[in-house]
Amino acid sequence: MHEIKLVRLRTGEDILSTYKEDAESEMVMLKDPMTIIFKRLASGQSMLMISPWLPVELIENNTATIYTDDILTVIEPKTVLIEHYVKMVNDLNKYVNDDDNTLRRHLSELEEDMEDDLDEEDIEEVLEALKEKKNNNIH
Repeated sequence: MHEIKLVRLRTGEDILSTYKEDAESEMVMLKDPMTIIFKRLASGQSMLMISPWLPVELIENNTATIYTDDILTVIEPKTVLIEHYVKMVNDLNKYVNDDDNTLRRHLSELEEDMEDDLDEEDIEEVLEALKEKKNNNIH
């Protein structure tokens, strides 16, 4: 059964993800995992930050398989958090699909530059462009 769960890892990380456990292999598949950082402020207010757990710009499938031993607990998130997660995943998928062309273009330009010796400035330029694109599109 595929369900969205809040998974607290033994490392202390909180991951919101579609969760599928395979009891036979003692493995869990996390699809579209997002890191959750929740802070209670001294003012009494709360702050919530959600971001991709994996480097989505560089991988084919936003899925991770982990051992059940790495999990401290699995929690049912509130409906409002699930709704926000689903929106974030949809927005992220649009961004990654849109960004594939940008990444492909940058990689092609780098391959051409490699013939003339790839320098550190070229690498920094591509990384900065990807970082800027990510910061402008992910909330």
